[in-house]
Amino acid sequence: MSLKERPILAIEDNDQDFDVLEMCLKNAGVVNPLHRCASGEDVRNHLERMEETPVSDLPAFVFLDLNLPGTRGSEVLKWLKKHKTMSPIPVVVLATSTQVRDVDLSYSLGAAGFLTKPLDLDKFEKMIQQVANYWFSCVKLPDRGAI
Repeated sequence: MSLKERPILAIEDNDQDFDVLEMCLKNAGVVNPLHRCASGEDVRNHLERMEETPVSDLPAFVFLDLNLPGTRGSEVLKWLKKHKTMSPIPVVVLATSTQVRDVDLSYSLGAAGFLTKPLDLDKFEKMIQQVANYWFSCVKLPDRGAI
């Protein structure tokens, strides 16, 4: 299975932000299915199911919001990077924060990137287009042999 067929996991609690991300990915020509976890509890349940998931169904890529109900995104990032199956999968933080401490912490925990959500829809769409071009056209992502 190619990377373009593997899902993208969005860890995002806000319905509107998720819908905008989904729209922007489609407009960028991304055909990967988009799966969502809306809370830390959802992520924990998802990680438990990943133990039995075929590699072809693992996410090619993860978008992570830092502001989640109940569990900070930084904790979720720790879980993802400690999880045997999920650890090689790139996680890009997609947050409203511009705080240096959030950026530094995210990278220290293994984030592959940190993006601040622009308030302007056109700017957000352009950013997602650039992310899609970079991660799905330029970068070699982990495949069966790496996971």
